[in-house]
Amino acid sequence: MALASDYLSVDAPEEQDYIQTILSNNYYNIGAIHYQLQQPDSGAFYFEKSLESMAEDNLIDKAMIWSSLASFYNSTGNYQKAMDMLEQILGNSFKLDKGVVEKAHEYYGTALKGLNKPEEAIAYWENGLQLAEGENLQKHRLDLLG
Repeated sequence: MALASDYLSVDAPEEQDYIQTILSNNYYNIGAIHYQLQQPDSGAFYFEKSLESMAEDNLIDKAMIWSSLASFYNSTGNYQKAMDMLEQILGNSFKLDKGVVEKAHEYYGTALKGLNKPEEAIAYWENGLQLAEGENLQKHRLDLLG
């Protein structure tokens, strides 16, 4: 079976980026299917392969995968690994959509709760709520103006 790379010249950086994106998206989609089929270990494997094959500067897509992995790790009790994924999002929060950052706060709070740190968990959940309320308030103001 011939691979796409057998037919493409990948000398140009934009072609390399394009192939990396396709490969990463395919790994992500396979991971999502495994996750939906209640095969979380296989899903996590493919999510991580997606991260490995992704271009370094693709922060938005990486955040989506970090969030998916964090959700998986929280659900399996691997709270520290979940927090490691979420710290990648929180460390880049000024570059990401507020909804992504809000979800990261929620998942981080869940991980802290799992580690028996309820006060810290509450602080993260409250931060997430403030982000969500701020976004909802901003949408409401725009609706009033529109």
